[in-house]
Amino acid sequence: NAVTAAKLATDSVTAAKIAANSVDSAELIDGAVDDSHMASISGRKNIIINGGFDVWQRGTSFTTDNVITADRWKSGDGTGGSPARTASRQAFTVGQTDVPNEPAYYLRHNQTAASTNGNSSISYKIEGVRTGAGQQVTLSFYGKSSSTLDYRIRIIQNFGSSGSTDVAHYDTNHSIGTSWTKTTITTTLPSISGKTVAGGDDTLNINIDCTSTSTYTFDLAQVQLELGSTATDFEYRSYGEELALCLRYYEISPTSYLVSYGGNSVANIMYKVEKRVTPTSTVTNTSATGITAGTSDSKGNYLYRSGDTTGTSARLVADAEL
Repeated sequence: NAVTAAKLATDSVTAAKIAANSVDSAELIDGAVDDSHMASISGRKNIIINGGFDVWQRGTSFTTDNVITADRWKSGDGTGGSPARTASRQAFTVGQTDVPNEPAYYLRHNQTAASTNGNSSISYKIEGVRTGAGQQVTLSFYGKSSSTLDYRIRIIQNFGSSGSTDVAHYDTNHSIGTSWTKTTITTTLPSISGKTVAGGDDTLNINIDCTSTSTYTFDLAQVQLELGSTATDFEYRSYGEELALCLRYYEISPTSYLVSYGGNSVANIMYKVEKRVTPTSTVTNTSATGITAGTSDSKGNYLYRSGDTTGTSARLVADAEL
């Protein structure tokens, strides 16, 4: 006797025929409408790309200061003294329950030599300072440390290289212990009314500054920024979708083989995803000297070598990071 769509005549139930307030939250079965049911109609909620640290196009371990590590994430070892750190991808143990829903990876910041200024950092830039402006937003993540660690979270509105002066909105100290713990921060971002946004590189920045002046490890997982006052469950996207979002900012081409063209050798390369801006191009993995990158645009580029040297090969790195 269940009522199904097949048993209802076309247009027998319409919005106009449903009395106002005839169906409210009290009449819904608990759990009937939850995040999983809303995802398909509400769109993507996590503003952070690669918040699950699944995509690592540049490698999985870094000691160079102030570089992108996991895609979209920058790491610095701080200043003062002779600081050093290793930023690396770490794997969760299968079946662990400290961080929910079986994530695969997390980011580890291992401060191997202290920063006497206590300002080593993990940072992220969201494209577009208009993001969340004048609205309530909630930042959430899981973290743990090798010992109780003090750190500072800063949320900064950057109006671009030719825009208004930065606005540091949120600048607050926090502490993390030795077990995975979820941190949640809700704040209302300032309006950008009256500001000048210019330069094509405006961002909303999230900085995690470790204020310790000793050595330590700091682990970070499931970072999410969303509109509203509630920290909902971390939004999982497939690896393919997450990678496609990252490719807007950075891409390494497959090995490309040059062919003869007008007495020289070339290989055309179309990017898998159009870049944020015309990227900086670097040639790598060359099979011969003299292979250079052509004049790029946001959609593609080409490799070039003087003379007919068909069969030589290289890869092209296109970097449009903020």
